[in-house]
Amino acid sequence: MQQALARGRDLHSAGHFAEAEAIYRQILAADPTNAPALHLLGVLANQLGHAEASAALISQAIQIEPLAASYHSNLGVAYQSLGRREEALACYTRALDLKPDHVDALNNQAVLLQSLGQPEAALASFERSLKLRPNHAETLTNAAISLRVLGRLAEAESRLRRALKLQPTHLEALTNLASTLQVAGRLDEAAALYRRTLEIAPDSAVAHSGLIFLLDLLPDGAAEAQAERQRWNARFGQGWRANPPAYGNTAEPERRLRVGYVSADFYRHSAALAILPILRAHVRAQVEVVCYSGVIIPDALTAEIRSLADGWRDVAQLPDERLAAQIQADAIDVLVDLSGHSAGNRLPVFGRRPAPVQVSAWGYAAGTGLDAIDAFLADPVVLPTGQRAAFAEAVVDLPSVLCFEPPADAPAVVPLPALAAGHVTFGSFHRLPRLTDDVLDLWARVVAAVPDARMVLKGSGLEEPAVRARIEAAFGRQGVSAGRLTILGPTSRQEHLAAYGLVDLQLDTFPQSGGITTLEGLMMGVPSVTLAGSRITERMSASFLTTLGLPDLIATSREAFVAAAVQAAADVQSLAAVRAALRARLLASPIGDVRQYTRSVEGVYRALWRRWCAAQPS
Repeated sequence: MQQALARGRDLHSAGHFAEAEAIYRQILAADPTNAPALHLLGVLANQLGHAEASAALISQAIQIEPLAASYHSNLGVAYQSLGRREEALACYTRALDLKPDHVDALNNQAVLLQSLGQPEAALASFERSLKLRPNHAETLTNAAISLRVLGRLAEAESRLRRALKLQPTHLEALTNLASTLQVAGRLDEAAALYRRTLEIAPDSAVAHSGLIFLLDLLPDGAAEAQAERQRWNARFGQGWRANPPAYGNTAEPERRLRVGYVSADFYRHSAALAILPILRAHVRAQVEVVCYSGVIIPDALTAEIRSLADGWRDVAQLPDERLAAQIQADAIDVLVDLSGHSAGNRLPVFGRRPAPVQVSAWGYAAGTGLDAIDAFLADPVVLPTGQRAAFAEAVVDLPSVLCFEPPADAPAVVPLPALAAGHVTFGSFHRLPRLTDDVLDLWARVVAAVPDARMVLKGSGLEEPAVRARIEAAFGRQGVSAGRLTILGPTSRQEHLAAYGLVDLQLDTFPQSGGITTLEGLMMGVPSVTLAGSRITERMSASFLTTLGLPDLIATSREAFVAAAVQAAADVQSLAAVRAALRARLLASPIGDVRQYTRSVEGVYRALWRRWCAAQPS
């Protein structure tokens, strides 16, 4: 029996799952109480995607051998696959009670704590694991993810470089180092690392999407980004052609639609704030909403979005093939991508066309490049007619590329700070990856051109000493001392919005302009000076400013950007008048009229659905 079990383990480890399963079942046919065989068959079941069966088998093994730490650890893995995270945590805790140095239980516990939004506790477990196994690349990589979540970017980079020294081709370490460098604003280094990763692993859709996302941030990345979109589509987006899906959806053009929203950003993230008003305003007699959530660390916003959905599925751990099958089984009529090529996207699923109509919108300010996606939602300003031919998707216009709804607890707009301070304060609350050296240099030129002006920068990661030093050095090169800068870290959303009370005028980023960040500033009475280019990523703020009647703040060159900011700062009384009226103007505009905006969205869905129905045989 022991010899057979050892043979089964060897086959299992080598990936010969069918042969291993046959041996385990032969052992159990002879001895149904063989706990090791029950346990290993349960582990195999989870690897094959049968988590319910896995949990049942491993539970049987534990009844027979209750003191086996590895059984409890692997039962936790099965529960985690089922989304039963609290039970999984209890299993890992029990395994560590039985064997405090159980490395797999420590790692599993740490990964789960990370997903429960406890990065500090997760890091502590990873550190314990590393004391036992200091040269384990996977644990070093996971510890780095915790450090990055905590904003400790330099330490995260150090762990990842150590992991890569141990395993130079470790895919997770490579992609996480690239994204860590990106978060730190070191975009050229990150791009080089993504390219190196794709040389090692050309079939990595994650690394390829990461490169595309990064190229959209680079001033000279447009042509390469377009080429990479086409390569991505050819490699990962053609599954629907090789295996055309057979839909069970009834082709009734006027019936209630089942709309599926797919996102990894259903948490406190700008993409979630973009879709939230639409979810609230959907007419449920016309639209049934199912959310496919790839969120790793849920929060209060996750819970709010979940409460607005008719159906909710946690799919972060679900392989693409199984997610596509689930969407098809759910009979989704219109499937909406909210992530584009950003982190956690499920574009390979869209490449399988699991729904009759597929759309991309809101969460990512650029096209996907997938010809499996029918429509990309934009507006005439953000995407001029001459720029549309490059899109694989058909471009459909909405009243605005985004809508916006202030949170119920949004702070009141305060009077213009310059009136009391005697000087103008510029500001940026944009994410760190957008704060490139080019952007900082242009902002510094603005501040240097306005006597006594100040600058407030706020966002996650800015509190890192190396980041702060880079910002101060960039302004210093234009003669702006560090004393004229205020650099603030992340806070609650209400405190974040209240901080606009320090700012008279926003300065936008480029080549990716602000979206929700710009809208939040506008809601707080703070207009934005923007540098509008030809790409959609460069024109989001220009769209909002056009809608709100503030075209003088839209520049088309760096010199014009400086001039527009200087001119606006020189007329404090006009800035004060704009500030006082801006929230009301925003809410009365097509951006802020959420109800009417959502009717337009539903109209697009209905038109696309009718077109599909009309194409079906009678």
